[in-house]
Amino acid sequence: MTTPPHAYGPEYPAYLTWMDGTRMALVRESRWSRTYRHPTKKLEHVCSRFEDGSASITFDELSATWSGWTRAERSDFCYNCSLLRSQADFAEILRFILREGDWNDWCGIASCLADVLPCQEAFDLLSQALELTPVEHSSNLVQAILVLHHRTSKSRFVPFPPTRARASDKPARHFFPGTILGYHRRNHRRAVPVNGGALTDYLGAMRSTVGK
Repeated sequence: MTTPPHAYGPEYPAYLTWMDGTRMALVRESRWSRTYRHPTKKLEHVCSRFEDGSASITFDELSATWSGWTRAERSDFCYNCSLLRSQADFAEILRFILREGDWNDWCGIASCLADVLPCQEAFDLLSQALELTPVEHSSNLVQAILVLHHRTSKSRFVPFPPTRARASDKPARHFFPGTILGYHRRNHRRAVPVNGGALTDYLGAMRSTVGK
């Protein structure tokens, strides 16, 4: 696990000690996380409460209460639950969120799916989630699929080339190198798949290279 850029110190949880020794004050707290703000830099740091043990949950507890959570509570959990990787029922938690959550929740657990679930199952679930997620919000899912591909395949990944959405459009801009999705340069709110309807064919081609 990566060493965190902070230390708790004697004033925790009211203050967090940043890597440069600066005291960062607590500005927001929820059931699953605490947010700290640097006094001089434009920096906020979110600490998962699973890290210090002040939060905990089991699959049975989550499945029994999930329907009563707000969208914000679900998102907060999904983006802060990665530290539960060593918990025996974490895989079941992830599968439950895939069934009962929405695209915002799926994006929060995308990297966990690639790390925790069996390879083929993770690829299938990520592919299904990607096809149901708005293009402009899907970068986490795409990244998790690429990570899964690189970890399990000996073949060299070759991305689709960018194309034009219409003859009059400028080439689409990628989220990051190697992805298959892009935006119109002239209207960033309107997102389109690169190569139009090629997403299904692309995922099918990748499926054949992901180890089982």
